[in-house]
Amino acid sequence: MNHLKEEILSVMDSSTISYIEKCRILLSALSDIEDWRWLQELYLKYALDQNDSVAGLSITCIGHIARIHQNIDLPHVHKVFQHISETRPNLKGRIMDSLDDISAFITS
Repeated sequence: MNHLKEEILSVMDSSTISYIEKCRILLSALSDIEDWRWLQELYLKYALDQNDSVAGLSITCIGHIARIHQNIDLPHVHKVFQHISETRPNLKGRIMDSLDDISAFITS
């Protein structure tokens, strides 16, 4: 794992980081990291964050991965999105938007 990935994980796992800083890091990672699988796992992890802003942005970024990299592990993403839909209905709109992006940029 490269230094930037390690730094992102270290900072994101800090107990003192604000949700605003988490969102900034999540958004920056999209342009700073080329490894779409690593990004996907990062965003799926934080899609489960207790903070709706962090979770919602992470869900949106999954769609951005599809747009930027034209790649995504759709079965894995669907499984996590299904869980989130069932437990946090307030995020369903973000999930639908992300799935729309995925379907627009990923060809089967």
